[in-house]
Amino acid sequence: MSLSRQDVVLARALIAWGLVDQRTLEDCAEDVRRVSSKGGVTTLGQVLVARGFLSVPHYQTIVAQLHQTYVDSSQMHAIEQIPYVTDSGRYTQTYQNPNMLDSSTVERAVSNWQQVAGDVTAAGSAIDFDFGPPAQAPPGQVPPGGYPPQGQGYPPQGPPPGGPPVKREGADRAIRRKLKVPDHVERFPVGDWTVEEYLDAGNWGIVYRVSHQSGHPTPYALKVLKHFNPSEEIRQRFMQEARTMAKLSHPAIVHVHDAGVVNGLLWFVMDFMPGKNLKDYLDDKGALGSDEALRIMRQLSGAVSYAHEQSILHRDLKPDNVILRDNKDPVLTDFGLAKDSESEMNLTREGQRIGTPLYMAPELLLGGAAATKQSEVYSLGAMLYQCLTGKVPFFAKSMFDLADLNEKGSFVPLKKAAPKAPKSLNALIKSALDKDPDKRPDSVREFAQQLADAR
Repeated sequence: MSLSRQDVVLARALIAWGLVDQRTLEDCAEDVRRVSSKGGVTTLGQVLVARGFLSVPHYQTIVAQLHQTYVDSSQMHAIEQIPYVTDSGRYTQTYQNPNMLDSSTVERAVSNWQQVAGDVTAAGSAIDFDFGPPAQAPPGQVPPGGYPPQGQGYPPQGPPPGGPPVKREGADRAIRRKLKVPDHVERFPVGDWTVEEYLDAGNWGIVYRVSHQSGHPTPYALKVLKHFNPSEEIRQRFMQEARTMAKLSHPAIVHVHDAGVVNGLLWFVMDFMPGKNLKDYLDDKGALGSDEALRIMRQLSGAVSYAHEQSILHRDLKPDNVILRDNKDPVLTDFGLAKDSESEMNLTREGQRIGTPLYMAPELLLGGAAATKQSEVYSLGAMLYQCLTGKVPFFAKSMFDLADLNEKGSFVPLKKAAPKAPKSLNALIKSALDKDPDKRPDSVREFAQQLADAR
């Protein structure tokens, strides 16, 4: 007699989550078949508990996670007979302080994103790679994993007590509805993190300020892919961004600490960087003084050079993607278009433009060439020019006019646009913005060295 459908789902989940090895499951499944062949009734979970591979609380939390995962799923009937546990926590074998998380943790999550869903049911999976310790939800907060079906222990079914109803809008409201978080609930869990505050929304993701459920005081930022049915390209780019930032460890690059999936939504946790981005800072201040511009660009160039040494091309260097930590030190973020030259993954079609036009090297803007270290030198040169002059080297209102200006025109020389800037920067910017990539500095390291020598 074969395993029941419910046992198969449980087995697949245990393997996908790495909680029980396949050999153990095969042995326990054989016990189920042996009992069934003699007219007895047992389940895979009962055998796992009886043989000591899972404790009763562990089994209950795993089952609860399955119910929470597929509560909206067309595959729910596959597990409807597994007992539901309302006061479920989350399952773990070891506790990890957020300061000790490393890239291998994110690699596991990325691997799960790509592979695990189909191993559990065809409808997908809301798997987090580490289940936190069991916990009861404090009064007024959402229990870990969201609310169970109505009538199973956690209210609030009606409006919030006292005060006007909270009205959520846009991407935040959509994410909350997907996670089954009522509008009046301010704090809610995602993985081992607690959402504290909505921060911002972009084309692909929505960002929250979060804290670790251990009570560690350090704030972090959680980015959720807001597309509920993303194309494969968007999904891969989001995962590549998490993988890339987890791989890089530099004080001027945002680092990813954690990642996972909840209710079908991909997410990762990164450093929280309060402060304006460089674009807004330049919009407010215009041209910067030479000392400030050089300080910012030296640190930023050092970060890009480090990324290149790790075989990573950012491919979208622009002021929007630079956060000024406490409005002072630059930190590079948004690696959604980054390319790992050591990876075979290529998320762009041949001839597709990569980057932002105002900071894009001519060979990319005009010819759709592949990004290179020299094209990133050009982007840094354009940003340096803007920091010193308050203006981009080339500006036009249409892509066509910009491409024409980039190909045939010339920018105002630095010595004229910013006469107080160090004279040594005239030659550096001229070479960095040269239309011929071979006439630019050979690498960002060389560009950074010339910046360091500028006085």
